[in-house]
Amino acid sequence: MTLARRQFVVTMRNRAFLRGKAVLVTVMALLYGSAFYQFDFKDVQVGLGVIFLSALYLALAQSPMLPLYYDARRVFYKQRRANFYPTSAFVLSIAASQIPMTLFETIVFGSIIYGMCGLVPSIGAYVTFEVVLLSCSLSFAGIYFCIMCFTPDIHVGKPLCLVWLLLGVVYAGFIVPYGQFPAYIEWLYWLDPISWGMRAIAISQYRSSRYDVDVYDGIDYKGRFNKTMGEFYISFFDIETERAWIAYGVLYSLSFYAAFMFLATLILERKRLEAPTNVMLQSNAEEERGSYAAITTPKANASKTNTESTVTVSIATHTRHFTPVTVAFQDLWYTVPSPTDKNATIDLLKGAVLGREGVSTPSASVGEIKFDNKRAASSWVQAKMVMRRFFRMYWRTPTYNYTRMLVALFLGLLFGLTFFDSKFDTYQGINGGVGTLYVAIIFVGVVAMQSMIVLASEVRASFYRERASQTYNAFWYFLGFTVVEIPYVFFSTLLFAAIFFPMAGFSGLSNFLFYWTIMSLLGLVQVYLGQLFAFALPSAEVAVLASVFINSVFGLWAGFNPPGSAVPAGYRWLYDSIPQRYALQLVGGFLLADCSKNNKTGCIVISDVPNVAGPISVEAYLDKTFEIRYSDLRYNFLMLIIMIAVIRVLTLLVMRFVNKQKK
Repeated sequence: MTLARRQFVVTMRNRAFLRGKAVLVTVMALLYGSAFYQFDFKDVQVGLGVIFLSALYLALAQSPMLPLYYDARRVFYKQRRANFYPTSAFVLSIAASQIPMTLFETIVFGSIIYGMCGLVPSIGAYVTFEVVLLSCSLSFAGIYFCIMCFTPDIHVGKPLCLVWLLLGVVYAGFIVPYGQFPAYIEWLYWLDPISWGMRAIAISQYRSSRYDVDVYDGIDYKGRFNKTMGEFYISFFDIETERAWIAYGVLYSLSFYAAFMFLATLILERKRLEAPTNVMLQSNAEEERGSYAAITTPKANASKTNTESTVTVSIATHTRHFTPVTVAFQDLWYTVPSPTDKNATIDLLKGAVLGREGVSTPSASVGEIKFDNKRAASSWVQAKMVMRRFFRMYWRTPTYNYTRMLVALFLGLLFGLTFFDSKFDTYQGINGGVGTLYVAIIFVGVVAMQSMIVLASEVRASFYRERASQTYNAFWYFLGFTVVEIPYVFFSTLLFAAIFFPMAGFSGLSNFLFYWTIMSLLGLVQVYLGQLFAFALPSAEVAVLASVFINSVFGLWAGFNPPGSAVPAGYRWLYDSIPQRYALQLVGGFLLADCSKNNKTGCIVISDVPNVAGPISVEAYLDKTFEIRYSDLRYNFLMLIIMIAVIRVLTLLVMRFVNKQKK
C-alpha cells in the first residue's frame, strides 16, 4: 500500500502531463465522434472503423507513460539493492497507478464516442463497450511496461512498443480481414488483444436486438442471404457471430495484462540494466585546514589481570584553530637571461601586484569592452563544426539509429509476409491494398516521430546552454539537425521498401523508386515534426502526448477511415492539411489507380462492392471511395514538399525565440 500510494502521488504531481492527457482524450473523443456522427450501421466499413479506432487510440494513449516507467525503474534499482521492498510490490504499485488513469480515459473517451456515433442505445451494450475498451487498453499497458523492463533505454523501448502496437493494428482483422491472412501467420490474429476487443464490441452491437433482425430497412436479409442483418454485415470481415465471444474477449485481455505484468516481475527480479557509477567523496577542505586534534596512544590498565582484559583509552585532544591568512604580493618581478649577453637579463615582469583585493575589478573610468563580432567563430566555422558534431552524435548514439534500422527491416518483412503476393481483383483485395499502404504510411511515421522526440529532448538542454553563451547561431544548429536526418531517413526507408514492395505484389523499378521517395519524404515530415514538438513543448512527456494527438489526427483524416469521400464538410480543411493524406494519394494513385494501359491495376473490374450497383473498375472505385486519382500526382507531391518547408520554418522560429528551460 505504501508503494502504491507513493506511485500515485508521483503520478498526480506531474500536473502538466495529467492535464495534457485529460485534454487529449477529450479532444480526440470529440474529433472521432464528430467524424463518425450518427453513422449508418449498413456502412460496415465505417461501423467497424469506429470500433477499431476506439480500441487503437486507447492502446496508443498508453505510450506516453513509457518515460515515466524508465524514471521509476531507476529508483527501483537503487531501492531494491537496499532491500526496501520486493519486486512484486513495485509491479503492483505500477498496476495500481495504471488502472485509475486508464479507467478515467476509457469512461471519458468511450462515453463521448458512444453518444455521438449513435451506437446501440442500451445499458448492457454501453457497459460492454466500456469494459472491453478498458481491458484492451490495460493489455497494452502491461506490454509497454514489460518492454521497459528488458530494454536498456527509451531509444530501444519506444520503437519496440510501437512495433507491438503495429502488430495489433495489422492483425486486428479490420485493415485486412481474417480470411485474407496467410495460414502461417493466422496465429497473430488470435494473439492480438485488439482483434479480441473489436470482435467482442462488433458482436455486442450488430447482434443486439436492434440489428439482429431478418428484415431491416426494407431488405429481407434472411430470405436473400440466410442471415440476419447484423450477421450479414460483420461477415464481410470474417467475424464470429456467437455472443459468447464477448466474454472471451474480456477474459483474454485481462489474462493478457496479468501475464505480462507477471513476466515483468520476473525480468525485474532476475535482470538489471544498470551501469556502475563512480562515486567521488567530497571533503570539507576548510575544516581540515583550520582544526586539528591530537590523540594519545591507548594503553592497558596494569591493575587488571583477568583473562578478558579491559583497555582504557585515554584520549587527550588539543584543538588548534588557525585564522585564514590572505597573502598579497607587491612589486613582483621576473627576469630571464639575455640571449646575446650572458651577464645581462631581460625583465619580463616588473612592479606587479598579486592577491590584493579589488585588483581584478575594472575601474569606472575604463571604457566598456566591445567586440567586433557577436560570436568568436565565423558563420562558416559555426556551420562546419555544428554539422560535424551532429554527424558524430548520431554515430555515437547506436540505440537510436540501429534500432530504427532494425525496426525498418522488421516492418518491411512483417508487411511483406502479411500482404505477400496480394491480388487486387476483389473488393477485399483492393481495400486490403489501400489499407496496406495506409498502415505503412502511418506507422513508419509514428516510429520516426516518437523516436526523434526522445533524442531531441535529450540534446535540448545543451542547446540552451550553448545558445546562452552565444557559441553559435541558432540557424546553424537548425541546419545541422535538418541535414543529419536526411541520409538516415532515406536509408532506413530503403531497407523497408526493398523488402515490402516486391513481397506485397508490386513490381517495376520506376514504381519502386517513386514509392521509396514518397515514403522518405513522409519520414522527414514526421522527424521534423518531432523536432518541432521537442523544442516547442516543456518536457518530453508533454511532447510525446502531443505526438499521440497529432498522429491520431493524421490517422483519422488520412483518407482511409473515414474514406476521403465520407469526410464531413466541416473537416475538409483539416483533411486538406494532413501530410499523410497526400502521401496515401500519391502511392495509391501511382500503384493502384493507374489505368493508362490495359494491363494496369486501375483497369481491373471488381464486383460485389457494398452500396455499389454492378461491377466497377479499380480506378473508379478508388476515385469514388478514397478520392485517389492518378491525375493528381503532381499536386499531391507539391503539397508534401510545401508541408516540409512550413514545418522547418516553424522549427527555426521555435529554436530562435522559444526557451523552455527551467530557471
